[in-house]
Amino acid sequence: MQLPPAKELGFSAFEEKVEEQPVVEEPKEDLKQSYMELSQEEQEKLTYLAQLEQANIKDEKLVENLKYMMEIGYTNFAINLSLLKKNNNDLVVAINNLCNGIVSDSMFQ
Repeated sequence: MQLPPAKELGFSAFEEKVEEQPVVEEPKEDLKQSYMELSQEEQEKLTYLAQLEQANIKDEKLVENLKYMMEIGYTNFAINLSLLKKNNNDLVVAINNLCNGIVSDSMFQ
């Protein structure tokens, strides 16, 4: 059985009619509501990461140590940054100071 030529069927292999479908956008969630639905720990981590980004730190090792401190539960960015800077980016000394409560207001002056 032989099929009729494509043009007789109303289409060509080189011409394809495609109807454009309107783009349907997903409704955007209210970011504040989404943020409030996160756990306290997740909120603290997001805030910490935003502060890290805003600090625009060029030293990759310092950034890595700051992220590590956040991951193990120390989510006060200002204290972590201050401790690492004061101790020449020595992660062990900085965490030891936090564990032993050796943090003072003079670090922020």
